[in-house]
Amino acid sequence: MTVTDSLSSTGMSPLLSALLGLLISLIMAAGAHASNRHAVVLQYHHVSPDTPAITSIPPEQFEQHLDWLEENGFSVLSLPEVINTLRSDRDFASDRIAAITFDDAGESVCTVAWSILKKRKLPFTVFINTQPIEQQFGSQCSWQQLRTMTDSGLMTPANHTHTHLHMLENYSNTGAWHASMKDEITKAQDLIEKNLGTSSTLFAYPY
Repeated sequence: MTVTDSLSSTGMSPLLSALLGLLISLIMAAGAHASNRHAVVLQYHHVSPDTPAITSIPPEQFEQHLDWLEENGFSVLSLPEVINTLRSDRDFASDRIAAITFDDAGESVCTVAWSILKKRKLPFTVFINTQPIEQQFGSQCSWQQLRTMTDSGLMTPANHTHTHLHMLENYSNTGAWHASMKDEITKAQDLIEKNLGTSSTLFAYPY
């Protein structure tokens, strides 16, 4: 049975099965020719059937992904652990390593995804853009929800800028542009540390 056949048997769509199968096949091929110094980062936004399909995954499909990782011998590590291992030029314990991340801190991360990950005791990272939380705008996690996840030891809070701007949209190689981008990053970092009591040096570019 091929990797894609195995994925299809879980009830995933054929396209998703093919894409994940290709990804895993490439990792396995790399592992055959190199040491255990590679990992997969699974990046999500919303875990909900009610948010835009382009950035969303239904809860049952999210659970299928996690089931597949477990059934195929993957260890889910925190993103800082993955990065620190790679930077120190050390091998992982196996050639099947994954990390889970979310962008934007949408409400479903703190409700739906959190309950699933907490039950399984899986670490994950949330890249937080802070302005919507500060303004209580839209369906966002609250600082209290994010603090609860952080305090559990399972979540790593990380920086996704303050306003989620497209950083190169109005690019100009000027002091004003550089100061504006620095402010976007440092403002978010300060708010994360103030409200969650900790942060990381991880950063995800919006868009």
